[in-house]
Amino acid sequence: MGQLAGIVLAASPPPSVGPFGRIDPDESRLQWQVNVAGPQRLLQALIRTCLQPQKTGVVLGILTAGMGDGKKPAARGMGGYIIAKYGQCGLLAVLAAEYPWLRVRSIRPSYTRTRMLEIFDERFLDLIGQENPIRLPEEVARDIIEELEL
Repeated sequence: MGQLAGIVLAASPPPSVGPFGRIDPDESRLQWQVNVAGPQRLLQALIRTCLQPQKTGVVLGILTAGMGDGKKPAARGMGGYIIAKYGQCGLLAVLAAEYPWLRVRSIRPSYTRTRMLEIFDERFLDLIGQENPIRLPEEVARDIIEELEL
């Protein structure tokens, strides 16, 4: 059996849609558990037992374009999800700082044609699709592979 080469953090529950003032505490807890607390515990164990002995490995976090950037604001109406993705971004930053031998990467795909989109109204999807095409999972998979090959 080969050794573990890396971890991709790709799990996330669908976001609840609504304004910031109505973020449900249970939604926040769920998003934080799946996007931050669970990955933290998983990575602690895998780094200690599988990656650190060889001082090699890669961790890739699937974040979201909904986080915004210096030019584009964060997506509205998905506060619990976006906040948790920023938490995961912080988790990745701490990993990179504390384990300089570990390759820590992330990608921020836009809306992707998965079951997660079922929470959105079809009219909304048509509207956002006009601004930026909704990506196919295969396209995001290629982005993951490209990032891991760097």
